[in-house]
Amino acid sequence: MILHRFCSQREFAAYMRGETLTNYKSHAAARGRDVTTAVGFCFFDDDPEKAIHRLSGIVDVDQCITVDVPHKAVKACRGRYTNWVRPGVSNGVVMLTEYCTISYDKTVFKLVSHTDKFKTYCPNASALRQLFPFFF
Repeated sequence: MILHRFCSQREFAAYMRGETLTNYKSHAAARGRDVTTAVGFCFFDDDPEKAIHRLSGIVDVDQCITVDVPHKAVKACRGRYTNWVRPGVSNGVVMLTEYCTISYDKTVFKLVSHTDKFKTYCPNASALRQLFPFFF
């Protein structure tokens, strides 16, 4: 199964060093089960060129990794996103399938490719959280 993930440079460097990355965060605990059922790291299967529009401002975009992963290593979950018709124009929200895992490494999540071409598209979510903590 081919999946993608936007991540920080720090996360990507740890992945490339062979570290096992772990994240037990329940996104539903913070945002509600009507918004998401994801726990841990989220991956997506659609085109990163399309996904960047709905994920900008809520993820770090230093790197976009593409990995080949066994189906059993991820759990299908749902996430609510703005349904963008075109830049600046939305049509409500849409629930989309995502794939999550509480841990990943390069042994199981085999790197197919990576790019930093999205890093100037929008500010990283981690930087926005520091600048505007009251929004998060």
